[in-house]
Amino acid sequence: TINSKPGEGSNFTVILPKGKEHFDEDTEFILTDYVSEQAQVRIHSGIQPMPLSEDIDIDTNKESMLLVEDNVELRFFLKTIFVKHFNIIEAENGREGLQKARELSPDIIISDVMMPEMDGIEMMKELRADMNTSHISIILLTAKSNIESKIEGMELGADDYIVKPFDTKEV
Repeated sequence: TINSKPGEGSNFTVILPKGKEHFDEDTEFILTDYVSEQAQVRIHSGIQPMPLSEDIDIDTNKESMLLVEDNVELRFFLKTIFVKHFNIIEAENGREGLQKARELSPDIIISDVMMPEMDGIEMMKELRADMNTSHISIILLTAKSNIESKIEGMELGADDYIVKPFDTKEV
């Protein structure tokens, strides 16, 4: 509701229902049961992810995915989507992603395009030029939605190019 008096100001009242019952069944929630409570505490407290050796539990029945994203919340969201199916490795920029890709040879990489230190395009060029990593599937995530950017990404070696914001069914 809005109560407004000219020259005095306005008062806005917003009432939000509690719980999840008011959402339809197609609504997706960012936090899932798949992410450990420890990871949720780290993301909400702003603490950086732990080093790789302490951060993932290796399940030999799953393939590995490297998430290269400088936005902590988006990286966490992507992890919640894929942790059920992949061993997740995280990197916060292209330089770190390149290093982890060379060391760990993940099965697939999902990378942001615009990041500090090294962007996703430069990281992908380096990986494609290296015989040890040229086979890794790479999906680029970007806010650049024009067709020229998509064509450039695909021509440079991306296996797919997904524009943010995206529907989780797309990734």
